[in-house]
Amino acid sequence: MKNIQAQPKFNFHLFDFSLLEEVCLIDDEHSFLFLNQMIFKDTFPKLKVISYNNIKDAFVHLQNNNDIKRLVILDINLGYTTGFELLDLLNPFSFKNLNVIIHSSCTSNKNIEKAFTYPLVKAFIEKPLFVETIELISGKISSFNNKLDCGGTIFTRETFALHL
Repeated sequence: MKNIQAQPKFNFHLFDFSLLEEVCLIDDEHSFLFLNQMIFKDTFPKLKVISYNNIKDAFVHLQNNNDIKRLVILDINLGYTTGFELLDLLNPFSFKNLNVIIHSSCTSNKNIEKAFTYPLVKAFIEKPLFVETIELISGKISSFNNKLDCGGTIFTRETFALHL
């Protein structure tokens, strides 16, 4: 187990989940969609959780339901497309109620830097997603270092800049 006190602590409370109306999971791996849906439903039972395995269907849903407060958990590699392609379609001025967290196993500095060039992206979380990760970004647990004991690095713009 790592010595947590020797590492810097950050406040990763990114969203007030009580204000969210929906979480949209976008990943081409069905096992991740299933597990992440279960994590969100167990952690926030009243929150609507939907999932898509491609950006085309996800984009149509986001466009047609643009008036609700939503968090999108988006993978980078989606088979023949990428999460970046979806981000290119999402105009931050048209999607004012939308926040995006990139959730990927592709954790190169290049991918993280690119993710943070999109204004809608608020964080980058390494796969897999854990209950503790959701509790951390929702404020259910207090500040933490950027590496959870169970794994999974979390970066915000602030912590990634310090990482470089």
